[in-house]
Amino acid sequence: MLDNIAFPGCLAGNPRAEMREQALALMRRFGIAEPADRLPPQVSGGRQQRAAIARTLINGPDVRFALAEEARHQDHPA
Repeated sequence: MLDNIAFPGCLAGNPRAEMREQALALMRRFGIAEPADRLPPQVSGGRQQRAAIARTLINGPDVRFALAEEARHQDHPA
């Protein structure tokens, strides 16, 4: 999963070693550093989702989270 997460940063022209370091830091942050050498199909769906989030964040985009209208209604039953 390490190279899978680092891949977008490499595509952006960043050095591979630097991207692997950043990917490992993101993996630690999301609690998925342990299976760093495994391929995505070899880990649970939850770990795959966290890897996808890490892959999105590898290039440091400005991320803003918004609640969907449906999610807000689930908190406040009618």
